[in-house]
Amino acid sequence: MKQILIILAVLMGCGPTTSPPMVERSGPDGRICRVFNDTGGNLAQYQRFRADLAQTCDVVELGECNSACTMLMTLPNACLLPSRRFGFHASTLNGAANEVMSAHYRAGILQRFNDDWSQSADIQRVTAEQAIQLDPQLRLCPE
Repeated sequence: MKQILIILAVLMGCGPTTSPPMVERSGPDGRICRVFNDTGGNLAQYQRFRADLAQTCDVVELGECNSACTMLMTLPNACLLPSRRFGFHASTLNGAANEVMSAHYRAGILQRFNDDWSQSADIQRVTAEQAIQLDPQLRLCPE
């Protein structure tokens, strides 16, 4: 029972304190948003961050993004910065949050996450170009 309560607390944002995700805003009215060098964090916080980016940004440029940050890749307004790397791994909560993560993946990324990446806490990295091969709905940011 204690393990279930801890898992629920972390998923609902009551777990260990993490810094908020960093976003750099530019362009007219700050509606071009760049998320980079992001190591992830609390899943509930990233779900709220994802919803905010979907509403407040015309474009979300992603680069060097790991863990919970990878949930941002499938935003309709997201693009991946060329040659940047994205890291996937199993939930550190004995896999309890893998379902939350996989709800934000599609195509080959979802398959690789479910079959391989969610089985290990070691980060498995792919480049933006490799991610697009796995999920053709993803797109590169213009240079």
